[in-house]
Amino acid sequence: MQTNNGNMQLDPEDSAISHLKISGASSIINNTSFRDGVLAVNELSAGLSVGLANSDFLTSYKSVVGTQIEALNHSLVLGESLRLGTAKMESFIETSIAPLSSVIAGVGLATLNANKLYETGTIVESAFTSAQKISDLCLDVVQRQQHVLSATIDRIQNSGIFQRVSDSIMSTQVISSGVNNVLRSLPTYPTTINLPNLEKIYEVGELTDEEISEHQKKLDKMLLKIDPSLVEFRKGCWETFRRKGKDYIRQSSSSMRGLVDALLHILAPTEKVKETEFFKKSPEAKDNKGNPNRKARVYHIVKFDHKKADHLKRLTRGFLEAYDNLSAWDHIPLQQDAFVQGVFVIIEGCLFSILSQTDQ
Repeated sequence: MQTNNGNMQLDPEDSAISHLKISGASSIINNTSFRDGVLAVNELSAGLSVGLANSDFLTSYKSVVGTQIEALNHSLVLGESLRLGTAKMESFIETSIAPLSSVIAGVGLATLNANKLYETGTIVESAFTSAQKISDLCLDVVQRQQHVLSATIDRIQNSGIFQRVSDSIMSTQVISSGVNNVLRSLPTYPTTINLPNLEKIYEVGELTDEEISEHQKKLDKMLLKIDPSLVEFRKGCWETFRRKGKDYIRQSSSSMRGLVDALLHILAPTEKVKETEFFKKSPEAKDNKGNPNRKARVYHIVKFDHKKADHLKRLTRGFLEAYDNLSAWDHIPLQQDAFVQGVFVIIEGCLFSILSQTDQ
């Protein structure tokens, strides 16, 4: 259904994926390229509903689409309450909502194409299964980032200070860019499907190398304040990856893991973490030797509180899964280079989000 103020809602009567609809009343929406993303997802939704009827993936996809509508509506309410104006709202939507929309559309395309290729016997079952797993992984990342974004909007709404959103929004862009790269590592990723609206939203949602470099510079400033060796880990990872020498994927992945582990031990020393309520009360906080695991350390860093910070739980889970995935897909038929590069970008985006939380 449509509302009079231009917001978008799911039609509860639609048994398939509900189409996203925009009323003509909102100049903010009609003047933003998010509209292209809405149209792109609409084009995919009918095909998904037919090709994946009654599948678990379709249920998850519907949930993500619904959350995306809520995020846009939430953004519009924010803009109206803070009187941000059209220009600021266009920029906000293009840097926060549009990147996630491009990933949602990309996951839909990859899933449709994988099913088509499998049904026609073009790919074997192992390739089809791996495509499903990667698509599920990417959809999970989107869902978690949607909740982190929603929590960020809540904080801005409560504080009335719009400037505080900038760092979190940059992380959303970076993480989305990484997920798109992971999707493209699939051998089943579409190369011939032509959806003009999807191409438009990719143009908005995709970061350039220069923009990612700017994000990395900001991350390095954070890392430098903690320990200069952390910057060396991060730069060493990318230098090894870009040289493409022998065994470069394993070596660069090792450097990224070294960055994460060193950072967690510096910001969350073992004795400090052992004093936290989470470590004392939760079996999930301990490794097989009874010491704090990575989850317990991240919770300590972001000052996690079960009562009021569910988005931090989602951020932590997404970050740790990205970390674990550096070596989890060694034997799956995909383009390892593109996959690992995407995971690196996701990890850096999550690190930026985590370190930003410590400043609030």
